Formats: sequence, structure tokens, C-alpha cells
Amino acid sequence: MRHDANICIRDAIDACELILAFTADYSLQQYQADPRTKAAVEREFEIIGEALNSRLTPERKAELQASARYTIEPMEQESHRT
Repeated sequence: MRHDANICIRDAIDACELILAFTADYSLQQYQADPRTKAAVEREFEIIGEALNSRLTPERKAELQASARYTIEPMEQESHRT
């Protein structure tokens, strides 16, 4: 089912915000040791993927992918410090 592009964008932004909230005070080790948080974060990435595969223009997809990278990079940086 196709959705309005604005709804898809809102869904993806909401998912990014939830990922940030779920992982705000976690080190990479804490995150990896918490299956509940990992499952919640993985589900939000699925929602982002569903939004990207919906009725979005290539430009909008690129914007959302950049947002996802912004979400992931802090955790990757933390993993390289340990």
C-alpha cells in the first residue's frame, strides 16, 4: 500500500527520534547486552526502511538516509573508543 510522502517522512523521523531516545545513555556494550533495546531499535530501522521504499522521491530518500547515518554514527564512534 502506497502512502503520502509526508506521512512516510514523518514515520521515518519518528523512528529516528525513537532510536536516539532508546540508545541515549547506552555505551555500545550496554546496547549489545540488552536484547529488548536491540529489538526495539531494529524495529525502528525496519520502519525507516519501509518509509524509504514507499512513495518517496530519490531526493527524500537521500535526506532520510542521511538522518539514519546521523543516528548510527555516534554509536559507531563509541565502539571504536573501547
